[in-house]
Amino acid sequence: MRRPTPASIVAAQLRIPVRRVATFAFLLSGASSLIFQSIWSRLAHHVFGATSVAISTVVTAFMAGLGLGAFVAGRYADKLKNPLRAYALVELAVGAYALVLPTIIDPEGWLAVVNASLRSSLGAESPAFMLARFFCVFPFILIPTTLMGSSLPLLARHFVRADQDARAVASWVGALYAVNTAGAVIGTMLGVFVLMPSVGLSATGLVAAGMNFGLAGLI
Repeated sequence: MRRPTPASIVAAQLRIPVRRVATFAFLLSGASSLIFQSIWSRLAHHVFGATSVAISTVVTAFMAGLGLGAFVAGRYADKLKNPLRAYALVELAVGAYALVLPTIIDPEGWLAVVNASLRSSLGAESPAFMLARFFCVFPFILIPTTLMGSSLPLLARHFVRADQDARAVASWVGALYAVNTAGAVIGTMLGVFVLMPSVGLSATGLVAAGMNFGLAGLI
């Protein structure tokens, strides 16, 4: 039986706190993501003037982006030398993009002008108008949500070995997903019921982006 070397013992000891830090970071990631979703829904509502259109646009972009990001990262995560560093860069990019997005989805910006023009040319109640304004916002939200979707495959790839037992893999990935979901619940409550009513959309966005920058720094 092969005896563990001092280096392998040290590596095993270091792996536990690293996992704890990564797990806590993924909790923050889930929280910030749902805060962003709430903010972007409000911003889209201010532009479109219709809550149902705003929410459906943002939720569709979230689901599509999460799926696309997971698919792309799942295919290429094995080729990365340092998936954990890639995860940190992804979260950093999400936070940075989230600071820019409110200037794009601005109630008094160019998107509002485009929305008014589409309403005038296509008719306020026409299906064409509904689809047109959906696709005006959808691509901009798809970018950060695709980055969000890539986070789980990258983080899992760092901690899961190819030769690991299937049950251990399922347990670890399931735990990560559960932590991220718990963070999403916390983020929804924090953003909708605490931050936005007390400090407004802009400050809430800064807090959420700060979460992403903080967890990237931790990683």
